[in-house]
Amino acid sequence: MSDPGISQRLALAGVVATVDAVNGLATLARQPESLKQVAVADRLVLTKTDLVAGETAGLVARLAAINPSARVLTAAFGAIEPERLFDMGLDAAPGERPDVQAWLGLDEHAHPGSAVHDGHRHDAGISCFAILREQPIRAITLTLLLEILAEHCGGDLLRLKGIVNIAESPDRPAVIHGVQHVFHPPAWLERWPSDDRRSRLVFITRDIPQVWVEALLEALEAEVSEVAGRV
Repeated sequence: MSDPGISQRLALAGVVATVDAVNGLATLARQPESLKQVAVADRLVLTKTDLVAGETAGLVARLAAINPSARVLTAAFGAIEPERLFDMGLDAAPGERPDVQAWLGLDEHAHPGSAVHDGHRHDAGISCFAILREQPIRAITLTLLLEILAEHCGGDLLRLKGIVNIAESPDRPAVIHGVQHVFHPPAWLERWPSDDRRSRLVFITRDIPQVWVEALLEALEAEVSEVAGRV
């Protein structure tokens, strides 16, 4: 997706990863790469469940600890409903308002009245958290944030998804999506899908503290506001 010719015509809607129900727990304990694969996925498909007599509670709990925003599906003897693998993008349901909340994975993991995910859920340094902003974010602030994250944290920024209230375009939210060093150009929705106009940024990271990202965003906001005040 980093190829310019491809990135202009295609966009990543979601990531599907399969998890072996027989060997999954052992693989997660032994292979660091498997943790990363689970962490970036939108859908996790359990396979070979017939061989473990449906005893998957421990594995499912481990997957939820690594990536609480991913939906876990079960393949029965290798079969699964195809539509459940192709409903991950914001445009997955043409003609309807996009379900931003579900796409961001905030439905079950955002605490009422809180601005973040449970940042304490982690596995081998992997954590999932969300940053919410009531006030609109200037376009240059968002650009600087993404550039710094890509340049200095790309290898450990496993996934970033967000809907952003851009100060210069308050009626058309920007949708951002990135995996490690690669950020797709922002997509613009025609209108807000609900009355909630807060900016919501969902991170899946490895050894990147939430407080550091929040401090970086606040510093950039302050710097951009100071420069804008002098113009």
